[in-house]
Amino acid sequence: MKSLILRIVISSISIFLSCCIGRNNGNTLPHGNSPFDYCAEFNKDQFISMDSIFVETADELRNQLRNNRILILKNKKYELESTLQIDNIENLKIVGAKTSVLITSEQNFTVLKLLNSKNISIENIKIGHFRNQEHTGEQGVLRIEHSSQINILNCKISGAGTFGLITKDVCNLKFEDSEITKCTALIFELDKSRKIEFKNSKFQDNRLAISVLGGFTNSTKEVTFLGCEFLNNQPVISGNPAFNFNNNFQNFEEKIIFRNCTFKNNKGYKWYGEKIKLENCKIDSSDFIGIHWKKQ
Repeated sequence: MKSLILRIVISSISIFLSCCIGRNNGNTLPHGNSPFDYCAEFNKDQFISMDSIFVETADELRNQLRNNRILILKNKKYELESTLQIDNIENLKIVGAKTSVLITSEQNFTVLKLLNSKNISIENIKIGHFRNQEHTGEQGVLRIEHSSQINILNCKISGAGTFGLITKDVCNLKFEDSEITKCTALIFELDKSRKIEFKNSKFQDNRLAISVLGGFTNSTKEVTFLGCEFLNNQPVISGNPAFNFNNNFQNFEEKIIFRNCTFKNNKGYKWYGEKIKLENCKIDSSDFIGIHWKKQ
């Protein structure tokens, strides 16, 4: 009997540790049956010793990706031959200077992809495709999958030929003092994601082939826009909804919240507001159809 009890206790401890460590046998953040298995609050008071390294070239940037590290870019363009992938890394900052630019030589590639990672900060960088181009792909300039505690601060994402931001199975993402512009597909697509905050950011001058500003799909919830601006976003073909809620109409109590936001000169979209809550927002005649809000 004592042996049986001991085996049960050991088994319970093993299960507990596997959950708390946040790693599965494949050394990735768990995302099995639920996309939010790893959605635990990060201990901000935890001391983490991090090395600081100045990065000279795109190849050096790729080679220096490690846990517990700050990579500092210079005032220059870093042109990648392929996607820069941050995979299975914790506690990493990539910090740009005033004119740091991260681009790929291929126009419709993903520029930066975060995968199976935690506590990653991207700061002060222009990321994307900066030549004018028609819609050619749906990869996303910045693509984040199966990751948590992601901070995008003071960045400019330019999505010529593609999406701006794509998330899949992401928890605790903060997008602050940043911009998404020049997209030719969608501005953003948030898929199976949770606890997402956009703050003091702009979504402007996008000419969109898919004709919607963004998507909150497949059970995405707990998304808030605070003090953001949607400006001069135009559809190639009018008539689609302003925001896409594909497979996300099950719970009308869990609305996407826009607080103190501005919508100006956005054309040609129908507005289905059952999943959207507007609080103290300013909206011009923007050509939205079916929108109901209290004018401020």
